[in-house]
Amino acid sequence: MVAFAIGVSSVTSILFGLIPALATSAGMNDRLKKSSRGATHGRRRFRDSMVVLQVAASLVLLICAGLLIQSFFRVQRADPGFDARNVLTFDLVLPASHYGEPERRVAFFDAFRSRLQAVPGVVSVGAVDRIPFGGRQGGSAFRVVGRPGDPDAPQPMLRPSRILPGYFESLGVPVRRGRNFTSADTQDTTPVAIIDEATALRYFPNGEDPIGRADL
Repeated sequence: MVAFAIGVSSVTSILFGLIPALATSAGMNDRLKKSSRGATHGRRRFRDSMVVLQVAASLVLLICAGLLIQSFFRVQRADPGFDARNVLTFDLVLPASHYGEPERRVAFFDAFRSRLQAVPGVVSVGAVDRIPFGGRQGGSAFRVVGRPGDPDAPQPMLRPSRILPGYFESLGVPVRRGRNFTSADTQDTTPVAIIDEATALRYFPNGEDPIGRADL
């Protein structure tokens, strides 16, 4: 992408800036000698104005290409909070006609994870309903247990994701406090959730303990 941006900006600068400028300067002496008032003078001014506009457009393209390259390198250096190296992802959709009941979906994923985990070279297997930066939107309101709510203040919102055990290990995401999800967490047990560090710092400032404080 960087090479393409540099190539396009360079070719554009040459075609729309350098060549007309050279052509204009090469014939400048002849035009000065043969210049006269009237139509010839008007055409020369028009052509010179077009050269100036073309050079200005080329500079704008070069600046935009430079900003694009700078933004690209900044994104490459940014820490997304997970390690995507050596991670394979794919979409899996279960037909509702065969897996309409939650129990059948859970049994399928448990068996599927076990088969993937047995593949040579596989370190960990996890699943999530929305991958990081997947573009899906949506949110759920929650309240902080033990904290009086302000009816006039907007209710805090989160964008929850449903994941299976092994997801954080697959992406190299450490659990700072509390525990990770396990196979013992089912729909019949007490609901549990894990929030990210940014959410904890935002809604539980001044060293408050967020464990067991969020009611979804």
